[in-house]
Amino acid sequence: MTQALQDGLPGDVEIAFAPVTRSLVFQPILGDATQNKGFGGWTRANATLLRSDREGALSVTVRQATKPIPPCVAGELDERRHLPDGTIVDTDDTWYEINGVRTLTRDATAYLPDGSVAHANATDQAAEGSGRLRAVPLAIDELVALVTDPELRISAPVPPGTSSPPEVCLPFSKSGAVIDQAQARRWDAVLAQIPLDGVTLDRPLGALLQGERGGGVCQAVQVTTHGRQSRLAIVISTEQPLLQEPDTSSYGGARRRLPDGTVVETHEERSAALASTPRTDRTVTVTRPSGTQIEISFAGAPAELLPLALLEEIALNPGLDVS
Repeated sequence: MTQALQDGLPGDVEIAFAPVTRSLVFQPILGDATQNKGFGGWTRANATLLRSDREGALSVTVRQATKPIPPCVAGELDERRHLPDGTIVDTDDTWYEINGVRTLTRDATAYLPDGSVAHANATDQAAEGSGRLRAVPLAIDELVALVTDPELRISAPVPPGTSSPPEVCLPFSKSGAVIDQAQARRWDAVLAQIPLDGVTLDRPLGALLQGERGGGVCQAVQVTTHGRQSRLAIVISTEQPLLQEPDTSSYGGARRRLPDGTVVETHEERSAALASTPRTDRTVTVTRPSGTQIEISFAGAPAELLPLALLEEIALNPGLDVS
């Protein structure tokens, strides 16, 4: 559904560079899709959309209907459309005002033949200081086209090989300057060229997104080998302090300073609990004199997969410094 929704946007509309949760990505529908309770039975995708010099927001929800289609009531809808395949689409173009601030909003809700309900809401809400004009990014007919896409349904088959949604991978406490999309794409190009022979990833490296809070960018991927799944995460941030104290070692970790002033910190911990599958957690953190910090972590098994030396080689790639 994520791919269908993103492909369905008009060609001149761009999804703003943002964290996973604001990049028009659906999460899996949890629980029984027929029970719209808690986190079960529905999924939502949100994003800020850019169109020329204008900016607005889009939210799309897909769920399984648990109640009959509501009646068409004047004042609640602008129009009800009956499509040839039995789909019913309600549309509304209106506004609301809070504390003197008016928000324009457009809605399209499709009641689909398989029992799915797809709802799209577009508003002229925009980020402060973006420098763009506030505008509803999609017209009513464009919203109707999105919610009636055959792939945007509970019953739509998932194509073989479809990856899980990207993970939220940056700690909330990460600080530093906000990294723009242009810099992130330069780092993406470097990551995409890194060879990982014998390692199978669920998606290629080189798709950094902003963290939920803070100024860093990150990507997490699943690593599959010998029937086991592990996790590889990369976090890059800027304006990080360069530690000045002498090189030290601690339990499971070590720190050293390279001739150019770069600080390399490593940590490795192995777990062999009888009640669980043995796993290895290892992290390499490289802090450059420029303040760029690259943190690469691996969690999983087998222990020989992605050794510290390889993680360190990736983190020390000069292309991952600020450019």
